[in-house]
Amino acid sequence: MKVRFPNLLRNKEERVLKIAGDEINYFCDLIPIRNRVVREEAIKLYKELYKRGFTKGRNRFRVIGALLYILCCEYELPVFLEDIEFFTQEKAEKIEGVVRDICEELKINFKPHSPEVGLVRYGYELGMEQSEITEALRVIYEAKARKLLSNDVKVDMGTALLLAKEIELRRSFLRRVARRLRVREDELLRNFERLRRSLICNHFRETKNL
Repeated sequence: MKVRFPNLLRNKEERVLKIAGDEINYFCDLIPIRNRVVREEAIKLYKELYKRGFTKGRNRFRVIGALLYILCCEYELPVFLEDIEFFTQEKAEKIEGVVRDICEELKINFKPHSPEVGLVRYGYELGMEQSEITEALRVIYEAKARKLLSNDVKVDMGTALLLAKEIELRRSFLRRVARRLRVREDELLRNFERLRRSLICNHFRETKNL
């Protein structure tokens, strides 16, 4: 029995890691995450967490979801927490908790998505023209340069998309943007007015100084 015990442990480890690897690839196909590096890194990190005993007693889907979210942020892929939540069927706050634990365990300097990462994706999903998406990106870059962004990535994205729309279309577009980005209309509208005023004031000052 003593002779066979290490083999049994090794077989269990191989089996668990094989299942986790298959699930990582499954979720990457489902979401989809086509970046091969993200897949490979997720499997590598899961193995490391397993060896450290981090995965013991934890929900595997939450750990996998957290790893994929961390890596998508690192590689600036337009996959957001809502996508991870939807496909893993795990609550966003639970996944966020595991994200924090993983970053602490592996000493990862985690940085959430910046707003421009998702603008192209959401712009096309909302049926915007290429010129409008380009304008939304310009707004985000200008707002970032002037330190005008809020602490909510989704609200900032929605604000930029609204500002890129023609004035007469913004009101009807507001509800669609809020629904798609899962943000409150009043929060989006407040940020829109704040950013619009700030950008107009800055533009006026620059024009005056010419």
